Amino acid sequence: MFERGEKYEVNPDESTARAYGGLPVYERAKAAGRTKLTYEQWVAVRTPGFKQRFGDWEALRAQRALSAMEPANLDGVAPVAGKKAIEDVFRSLGTATNKADSRKIIFPVSMAGKIVGHRGFDVGRIVNAFGQLFSGAVPMFSETEILRAGHKAHPEIAGYHHYVGKFEQGGTRYYIRFTVHEMRVRKGNEGKSIAHSSFVSDVALYRQGVPPDSAGGRVTYPVLTGGSTPLDRRLAQWFVEGNPSTVSKDIDPDTGEPLAGALV
Repeated sequence: MFERGEKYEVNPDESTARAYGGLPVYERAKAAGRTKLTYEQWVAVRTPGFKQRFGDWEALRAQRALSAMEPANLDGVAPVAGKKAIEDVFRSLGTATNKADSRKIIFPVSMAGKIVGHRGFDVGRIVNAFGQLFSGAVPMFSETEILRAGHKAHPEIAGYHHYVGKFEQGGTRYYIRFTVHEMRVRKGNEGKSIAHSSFVSDVALYRQGVPPDSAGGRVTYPVLTGGSTPLDRRLAQWFVEGNPSTVSKDIDPDTGEPLAGALV
């Protein structure tokens, strides 16, 4: 599992429902044929306790979708340079809607400062395609905030959502992970989702046949291919947890979710 801090929400069903968007998100999934479960079952199969027993079926489902995804070719995307130029791009993007779960997000100008200093890949090369990349990305996992010692709590955030896309540029293939904050519904705030950060890493870093080791709750790769693009350790852990051998076979072939009988 990922390294976790001390949890301050004790009801796993309530916490999970909040992280995944609750009844409105479930109803959209039901209407679109993405789930056959009741609302209670939909929440239950997403709780950490269920996944610990059943296996991380979400990681497996999303990993298979990502594997089948054709990378977007971004060779023709106009590059921009510098924080201010990226801020201008975000001002012009408006909203982006993910095709898989219908989540709409905005890219705030404050996100520019979080991504311009990343090591490795220069995100200015592809920032004009962020809307396209988020639209086609695979929902990776959702989680509530974990209260950590010395860190400020963010009660205005209902959940954190991670999406992974795949693209190619200059003959190299890459993954991009978006982290999105879902804001709580309150007066003056309609519960909008806001992009928080992005992380780009070379697909070649996740070579088959290179077994990851777990150290201190984090996944590490003892051998990596060359290049300066850093490894996204959350993505690496997701690949590990989505191993078919660790997930129950009681999966609905239409939705990728556990069958209702798996909850009995």
